[in-house]
Amino acid sequence: MAEINTRKMKKIHFVTIAVTCFLLMGTLRAQWVQIGYMIANTTDTMANAYGGILGFGSEIYAATDSGIFRSADNGMIWTNITQGFSLTSKEKMNSIYAAYDGSLYAGSDRRLFKSVNGGASWSLLNNLADSLKFHSLTEINGKLLAAFSDGTAAGGVYHSTDGGTTWTQSSGLPNLPMFYFLNDSPDVFLGGTNGVYKSADNGQSFSLSGSGFPGSCSPRTVVKSGNNLFAADVTGNGLYKSTDDGATWANTDTSAFNGFCQVFSVVAAQGTVVATMDGACNSSDPVKSSSDGGTSWSDFTAGLTAGTFTSLGRNSAGTSFYIKGGSGQKELFRYDIPIGREEEWKVLKNLGISPNPTSGKVSINLAGSESGNYEVVLTEITGKEIIRMKSAQATFEMDLGSYGSGIYILRMISDGMLIAAGRLALN
Repeated sequence: MAEINTRKMKKIHFVTIAVTCFLLMGTLRAQWVQIGYMIANTTDTMANAYGGILGFGSEIYAATDSGIFRSADNGMIWTNITQGFSLTSKEKMNSIYAAYDGSLYAGSDRRLFKSVNGGASWSLLNNLADSLKFHSLTEINGKLLAAFSDGTAAGGVYHSTDGGTTWTQSSGLPNLPMFYFLNDSPDVFLGGTNGVYKSADNGQSFSLSGSGFPGSCSPRTVVKSGNNLFAADVTGNGLYKSTDDGATWANTDTSAFNGFCQVFSVVAAQGTVVATMDGACNSSDPVKSSSDGGTSWSDFTAGLTAGTFTSLGRNSAGTSFYIKGGSGQKELFRYDIPIGREEEWKVLKNLGISPNPTSGKVSINLAGSESGNYEVVLTEITGKEIIRMKSAQATFEMDLGSYGSGIYILRMISDGMLIAAGRLALN
């Protein structure tokens, strides 16, 4: 018994130290830091990762001209999971999606691939034309969506309800290139040539979302922050914002995004919106951020090398941003978001954790939630992930009897967004 008590005391001291270090790191790390290189055939590469850096669960993915790279440690070490296979080794990859059933889907500049074993092997989804460039992939309510162009200024969206075995082309879209999805259940938003498009039926049909874009535009990335939608126009019209769920759009800040402003990418997490740009608006700060819903923007380049930055990304928990340079730049950087502790826990009122404290079994639920795509993640106070579970309902059961006593963090994620969190005491 004395030995057990000693161990508990050591754990308490360790947790106290860990909490202090964790809070200091969140306070002090306020700039971009360079992270691991992606290596292909002994060559450092991040070429043309225009699809961004995407977080699914505890892993980060990047689609590049040299294949799909994956990191399990928040970007420090990367592994190419499409090299070494006859089907995928020579493919220039544009998109990646980790489905809720565990399957991986990868889209190249001419084909679509699937892996059912975490990238250990790949199969070709050969029931689509062998000449389509797949810009992005997503899933909503069991339906897989693929946005594409065909290399001749035409394109659209395909959807599948059987894991990619059969596909149907979505209706309501013009025959123009379509780019990156945003799932805001129950709606799907899509950046495309001539505007942003919206679907209220899980991607089966789309229609032009609202007014306010100029006649010639090409919004690519669409993201949500709070009650605002942002759409990045790569053709030089700036960054557009909607406060009414896509009914109307306007340039978010004409002083920051005026004239010929190409906005390559935009990403949002924890109340911060980040945009990368070039053109007339790229003077000395090609990366800007806003923490007030796009009302004002400030320089966000601290720690970055000089240059143009084409790709942004974030992890699934919304605790880190990622950025890469443009043509010829191989560096990849990460910005860890300093989350305000009081603000972080304001969303926890509806996260039911019972019993708490617990000596083993615990139930987790989010009251009033409809069916969807949910994940619950249990981590140590230091951030080390312990358990990750997925469900179509916001209800989970865990047995923690084999884990050590202490304070743990529970986070609930829906469609890649952190929606609730809470502290759990394990006796």
